[in-house]
Formats: sequence, structure tokens, C-alpha cells
Amino acid sequence: MTSTTQINVTASKAKQVKWLVDVVDETGETVALATILTMVKKLDQS
Repeated sequence: MTSTTQINVTASKAKQVKWLVDVVDETGETVALATILTMVKKLDQS
């Protein structure tokens, strides 16, 4: 089972999206932690 939490932070015209990933086993014990960072830019739709 994997649970994720999304945190959005505004940085200039791009948006930084941070995912905190907590990987747990069948007993509920955390077996891995990871942070995934991405930068996204909104496209002009006009």
C-alpha cells in the first residue's frame, strides 16, 4: 500500500509540485520514504 501527499508551492511563473511518498508493508510499517519534486508551467490556452 502506498500513500501520497501533494504539496503545491508557487515559484515565479512555474509551480513546484512536491509529492511525499510513504511506502508501507502489509503490517502498516513504513519501509521507504521518498520525495518527488517536479516543476510545471501552465500553458497559455488563448
